[in-house]
Amino acid sequence: MISGYVALASALVSGELAPQDFQDQYLELHRHDENVYGDERHEVLNILFYAAETYCADPNLRDAQDTDERGLVVAAKTFLVKQRELTWGEGE
Repeated sequence: MISGYVALASALVSGELAPQDFQDQYLELHRHDENVYGDERHEVLNILFYAAETYCADPNLRDAQDTDERGLVVAAKTFLVKQRELTWGEGE
């Protein structure tokens, strides 16, 4: 359900949720999400998926392909903006 992703992204952006906790909770939500999303919504969800999947908390283990804390928050903000745009486009 989209609202779960929105809640997690919002909590990360506001600082209520630490990046590692976001990653854990996001991956758990994604693992159990059986919803089928249209192409546009799927593309927006992929913003969070790739950031969560590549997040590496330890700077000593992080390489150029990994996402750091800042990148994770930027991805969450981008997701929220694009999600809002989709929702407005649907007349919600």
